[in-house]
Amino acid sequence: MSEKRTRVFYYLQQPHRLGQLIQEVFFLRNLFDDADYDFVVITPPPDDRVNKACYDFIMQGVRVVQKQPGEFQWSTTEGVKHIDGDIYFFRGAFDEQFDFLRKFQHKKPSFFYSLSNGDIDRIKRMRAMFDIPQDAPVVTLHNREEGYLREADTHEIHAFRNADINNYVPAIEYLLSKGYYVVRIGDKTMQPLPELSERVIDAPFHKLYSSFVELCFIATCRFYLGIPSGPQSLQMSLPVPGLIVNSLIKSESWGNEGDIYLMKKYYSHVLKRYLSYSEVVTSPLPDFQEAQMYRDSGVELHENSAQEILEATREMDARLNGEYSPDQFIAKRIKQIEHRGDCYRKHACHRHPFLSIYGSGIQIGHEFIKMNPWFIEDKNWEPAEGVTSKQMMVDEGYVAGFSGAWHGDSLTVG
Repeated sequence: MSEKRTRVFYYLQQPHRLGQLIQEVFFLRNLFDDADYDFVVITPPPDDRVNKACYDFIMQGVRVVQKQPGEFQWSTTEGVKHIDGDIYFFRGAFDEQFDFLRKFQHKKPSFFYSLSNGDIDRIKRMRAMFDIPQDAPVVTLHNREEGYLREADTHEIHAFRNADINNYVPAIEYLLSKGYYVVRIGDKTMQPLPELSERVIDAPFHKLYSSFVELCFIATCRFYLGIPSGPQSLQMSLPVPGLIVNSLIKSESWGNEGDIYLMKKYYSHVLKRYLSYSEVVTSPLPDFQEAQMYRDSGVELHENSAQEILEATREMDARLNGEYSPDQFIAKRIKQIEHRGDCYRKHACHRHPFLSIYGSGIQIGHEFIKMNPWFIEDKNWEPAEGVTSKQMMVDEGYVAGFSGAWHGDSLTVG
């Protein structure tokens, strides 16, 4: 008789947020080995905001217990508790993510989602419905816009994450010239794409759209082109190659080997110029979560231009074809800067004392850096005359480390 496996209980509070639905279960199953544990996810019953196809896919291999929010009391401040042979994972989504990032620094996750035979058959039928040949290469596109969370009164707080869909048009035209189909996913609050080709499918506005579209076209695309948002979590956890544009430089950024990132540009109204990568990763900026924090710091985020996205798309296509020669100086320089940021955070930060991008497979697009060589210049914060570092940054918890932790390459590492 086989030994009884330990049950792990977890409360998933917001299954209607696609990123949280995908990531929280993904993180959970990597923090506990699938071979040794049974997972019980307690969650509110899915309503019409939940992507039901993704919900069913993510919950494969997991026992789901549906409870109304008022029926279940859960504390995210108690950590991990062992009760009567079971494990109760009392962790909020943010802390769970940090646990995952800490465990998989410089390592590949042990668990990824995978398609069943039934999923594959359904995907074949959907491609046929959309008149996409089974062997045709597809790029799946997603751009975060303002509409989806407007009713939740969080639009203004997170507006800095949005971008303009029109800046993707030259990249789409390039993909069409290379024989790709392009499927844009999202919802009907988004700005429709212009009429470009029969091989561009603006899925939210298509008569055959269903909640299975996101899973179908992310799971089987040659690569994913999009902004950090809910659907990108599925790209990361399947895994599928990703060209992630308009990304923020975040302390918790993480991706797989071969993922290419383009960062938004951080303009300092205090310094009257863009901030270098080194300046950003050795400052409190990677921990900013709300638009007001950037405004109070005099920092404005500028999204990637159409030309930057086009050149990055060319680079991604060439890399996948084995036709791109990475610039070794750029690659080395980026890792030097990320190592510096990781060292800074170990000394100056408490909530997330490491730079996750340094230990992940993410590469910053080389063509982006060639277009913006200042990005990897060896600059550090130099306040304008008469301006203190405290005036430049609002996060009081970092002021001491931010203003005095290091200068140039003189950071002392214990």
